[in-house]
Amino acid sequence: MKEHNRHRLALIDARFGRSNSDSSDAEAFEAAFFRVCDEVIRPVMEDVAAELGKLGHSPRIETGKLLHEDEWISPTISLRLGMRGRGEDSGYAAFGVLRWGAQPEVLAWLLVPPTPFDLYRYAHPNDIQADNVEQLLVDAVEHIFAHC
Repeated sequence: MKEHNRHRLALIDARFGRSNSDSSDAEAFEAAFFRVCDEVIRPVMEDVAAELGKLGHSPRIETGKLLHEDEWISPTISLRLGMRGRGEDSGYAAFGVLRWGAQPEVLAWLLVPPTPFDLYRYAHPNDIQADNVEQLLVDAVEHIFAHC
């Protein structure tokens, strides 16, 4: 087997090969997500929203739960673009706790109505950095603007 594939399998196992977490692990994961939302994600979303507002759009930040591929994701934080002339129909970029696999993850995705598009998955909220969030949001805004 090629060395890079052996290394990739080890990374896959480290990320996804763990046994199901118990409820205290899930609660700690969610608490970490809320902390990262407050300290990292929301401030970056506020910066992007402020710039969009200067350009004549009406963005807003929301929290709660969102439907993604027929499944509810909760908790979430989203930046709704509120594009000039499109309003609610213009889509959003979001981050939320995904519980579809053996371990929870944080999913970053965008929605260009009616289609969602996954952007990135984080194994743990602590992996989320402001520079990465900013880049994901700007890329999401470009994608949404280009398709609306």
